Amino acid sequence: EVGGGVRCGADPGSMQASCDGVGDDGGVEYEVVAEAYRDLELATGRLMLIDRLATLLAETPQEMLPTVSYLCQGLIAPEFAGVDLGMAEKMALRAVATATSVEPEVVVAAVRESGDLGQAAEQLLAATAADRKPSLPVAEVVDTLHEIARTEGSGSQGRKLELLAGLLTRATPLEARYLVRTVTGSLRLGIGTATILDALAEVHAGGRKARPVLERAYNICSDLGQVAATLVQEGLEAVEGMRVRAGNPVRPMLAQRMSSSAEILAKLGGACAAEYKYDGIRVQAHRTADGQLE
Repeated sequence: EVGGGVRCGADPGSMQASCDGVGDDGGVEYEVVAEAYRDLELATGRLMLIDRLATLLAETPQEMLPTVSYLCQGLIAPEFAGVDLGMAEKMALRAVATATSVEPEVVVAAVRESGDLGQAAEQLLAATAADRKPSLPVAEVVDTLHEIARTEGSGSQGRKLELLAGLLTRATPLEARYLVRTVTGSLRLGIGTATILDALAEVHAGGRKARPVLERAYNICSDLGQVAATLVQEGLEAVEGMRVRAGNPVRPMLAQRMSSSAEILAKLGGACAAEYKYDGIRVQAHRTADGQLE
């Protein structure tokens, strides 16, 4: 069995969310996700984090569950897919300036005051677009972020800036905070994948007692969206039946630290084998059915 080390904060007064953010087309507005992010940032305990995440996942349409699961990890695709938005904070800062119609120096000053570009974007938009109604579907946000990641070559930096500024021009102040943090890789919600798995189990697997089944599946496929999709489309039994397959890296087992050799021996039943450990990097070679090697 492959072990998994998963690293993955909620206004106590606003733990309950409504389904107002679910569109007529079955999609979900990014504002719903942003409100959950805000609540998670403010949460003070693990149970509160799980409950707030469970509320978000419960109101997410099943077809959007993999996408929202990635977003809660601060991603738009599985980590091993290597999707790189290619946006440094300096470029994101310029996008914020464009979207708020101020000079970059004004954004720099706001960042200096707040300590965070996401909060600076929120504050600047609050001054000019405080009453803006949510109009960004999650699907459109994620599609645009994927387009940013795909944009390469001559003029790519300008195009990336244009795409992000376009989202921010339509975003509410709260959405802007988390859009900026997502593209700069600094979501900082205080949750890990383990917490998301707990919430998934709570909503779609009959309770957190099923979390080990979901965690095992995640450890052998490294794809939270795949686990979520399998769960809601085929059920917990199908998740339990997931197997290692080429193309999906298996998550490496993490060592557990102990304070002494005596404690190690006690943990292992009184006997163990030991070997020297050499530093290096973990590598997996995957050959798929079509002969492709990664």
